[in-house]
Amino acid sequence: MPFRSRWRTRSRRSDERLPFKAATECGRWEEPTWLGGARGYRRDPVSLDFEQLAFIEKWRQRASRGVVVALDGRGGPIVATVRVGELGPPVELRGRDATGAMRKARLSIGDRIFIAVEYVAKDAVPGDGGQAVSGGLVAPGATLEGTVTSAGDVAVVDCGADVLVRGDSLVGFSEGDSVRFTVAEEGRAYLIPTR
Repeated sequence: MPFRSRWRTRSRRSDERLPFKAATECGRWEEPTWLGGARGYRRDPVSLDFEQLAFIEKWRQRASRGVVVALDGRGGPIVATVRVGELGPPVELRGRDATGAMRKARLSIGDRIFIAVEYVAKDAVPGDGGQAVSGGLVAPGATLEGTVTSAGDVAVVDCGADVLVRGDSLVGFSEGDSVRFTVAEEGRAYLIPTR
């Protein structure tokens, strides 16, 4: 039987063998507790200020859950098409990434995401009380009809799925009104982080 010393030495981790300055420059070392800091190694630190958290919370409350069915990143920011709506015919929302989060998240077709897409309305007139999206796709030039379920800086119109419309483009309409309008431009899409 080979000889084993009772005085076993603990092997040191490779990161602990680095000089303190070198480890700090690598961004892997946090100040030990005996120096007044938290002991350990950083794991992709993320810090958000109050404005960023308020921005995320504002759009999270209005977001729709859907499946990515098309992506186009040829013209700069990614333009995503997301199919939403659990009941009834599906509605597809198309919008241009407003924050760069889609590229960072490396979205692919088939991903299930939470997204808020804000559109600008033009030629808004009172509707007949129905719900419709021409072609089933909310995109520039599409005609939508639905009921205003929420008014404000961002209005919500129920067209079979909740569609977010910039409030100043639906002047004169309030909650409960039926409205018909045309989408004026590409929507601004906000991907909502879920982790």
